[in-house]
Amino acid sequence: MTPSEAFVETLIKQDVKYIFGIAGSAFMDALDLFPIAGIRYISVQHEQNAVHMADGYARISGRHGVCAAQNGPGITNFVTALQGCYWSHSPVVVITPDHSSMQTGTGGFQECNQLRIFESMVKYQGHVNNPKRVAEITARAFDVALNDKGPTQVNVPRDYWYGQYDFTIPDPIRIERGPGGPQSIERAKELLMGAKNPVIMVGGGVASSKENIEAAVKFAEAVQCPVVATYLHGDAFPQNHPLCAGILSYGGSLGAMKVAKDADVVLALGTRINPYMKNPQYGLDWWPKDAKLIQVDIDSRRLGLTSRVTVPVNGDVRLFMEDLTRYFTSPEGKRAAGQLLDPKNINSRLSRARAYWETSLKALTDDMKLCQPGRVRPRQALAAARRALPDDTMMSVDTGNLSALSSSYMPEFVTREPSLIGPGMWASCGPAFGEMIGAKLARPDRPAVAYHGDGSWMMNGINEIVTCIREEIPTTAIVFNNRQWGAEKSNQVNFFGDRYLGTNLDYHPDYAEVAKAFGAVGLRCTHADEVSDAVKAAVDAQMNDGKTSIVEIVCTRELGDPFRRDAMALPTRYLDKYKSTNVDKYSPTGQPTDM
Repeated sequence: MTPSEAFVETLIKQDVKYIFGIAGSAFMDALDLFPIAGIRYISVQHEQNAVHMADGYARISGRHGVCAAQNGPGITNFVTALQGCYWSHSPVVVITPDHSSMQTGTGGFQECNQLRIFESMVKYQGHVNNPKRVAEITARAFDVALNDKGPTQVNVPRDYWYGQYDFTIPDPIRIERGPGGPQSIERAKELLMGAKNPVIMVGGGVASSKENIEAAVKFAEAVQCPVVATYLHGDAFPQNHPLCAGILSYGGSLGAMKVAKDADVVLALGTRINPYMKNPQYGLDWWPKDAKLIQVDIDSRRLGLTSRVTVPVNGDVRLFMEDLTRYFTSPEGKRAAGQLLDPKNINSRLSRARAYWETSLKALTDDMKLCQPGRVRPRQALAAARRALPDDTMMSVDTGNLSALSSSYMPEFVTREPSLIGPGMWASCGPAFGEMIGAKLARPDRPAVAYHGDGSWMMNGINEIVTCIREEIPTTAIVFNNRQWGAEKSNQVNFFGDRYLGTNLDYHPDYAEVAKAFGAVGLRCTHADEVSDAVKAAVDAQMNDGKTSIVEIVCTRELGDPFRRDAMALPTRYLDKYKSTNVDKYSPTGQPTDM
């Protein structure tokens, strides 16, 4: 067979159903075979969004997300999105057709060093240095992506698709892992049994599969321990569960952070505990610095990366939880954990924390001081949207001030399956809509809803309405239009004396009318009372009419806390001509003067 045929047969063996990208001559010989092989090529508007779609598909389905585009300027558009996949441990395989093998070093058409470009953002790079190795290297990239939880690259010179060779198509390799070393597990048990105020912290590693989430629920119930979810991983544990305290960090639950602050032992499951997450919120320095930390992660390089660990456990988080659940539900485990298994104490702590946060959040949401005619306060918009979303909604939340506030207004994630995709630590602008397009392909039976600010929507979302309609992938976006780059403007409010340079976006189109021009359903809200009905109508259009729908909510310019208070300082200038920009105190309100 030809290398193209071997490549496509390898994709079939790996159960690839969709590939995202923009067609190019450098892989067209293989592309030509996709329809016969049962592989659907989703043609996008921008290659960056091809990776976002592959990412969304991978994170919701638990399978590979795959993208392919033209060599050179096509695949360099993958870079920003792929780095996000790396930090989110998403099994995305990027197919990067390359310039001809005889062209290397000649400065030829669309030539660049594609391996150097991606080397720091993938778990494996397979460069096909001989056409006979196409199947072998492609299979390896797919195996590593799932087994090592991260993106991989297959680099194929464009002249290596041709010829006739003998190929063996490898079977997929799936690795069985254990729960961790027996000594580490015993130490973890001992630490938990001796704890007065233990807390379970669940992250993306738990949220990555329905099986992991179910295991977390059973484990928490076995030990009767409070559970907190890391930033934008609220789907790692059902938020309506009696043991759930809420979501941590930016825009999250102050009650959950109070529960975490009081912990003497933290069991961190499937999270590297990124340093940004530990920043003070609402004026509370909540991270329990003196608590003993048990950290469980499948990647040993993440253990102790940002926090001092008492017991590191390198293992599969689900198997670890199942191991401890068996122990703590056994007669021996119940006796040994008498101090830990104190439902009355646990329920009291959680009840106080939840009641405190519900009262605080209601006050934040209902505050009328920042209201303006013809515009909706962001918190009220988020609260109204949450009330309208079905229980089984899949959500993606974009980077930015408005979207990050959504942690306070998340659904309860009662379906106990992967449901939420956030921007992660890479935090690029604009991935949310693309991620939901991919998610919708993975689960067409569930609503797919993306949250965008107006800045990120114009950067990377609005163009893919065309993709949704052309490819018949009905998806919904809610655009919170506050006419600014809110996250960066918050820094200018708090650190730079309300000098707004490059952050106001005063001109914008009517996004609902633009959506209609594309052929989608477009809805616009200028009052809080309109939001729930608009969101319900948008989801109904998606699920019942098969239509892509865009809801624009015209918002006030209200801001949340600065994202990076830990990395900013009040400016002090020394040259006379710049001294007028000195700032000696923070903003008293944290809100802009041009609401």
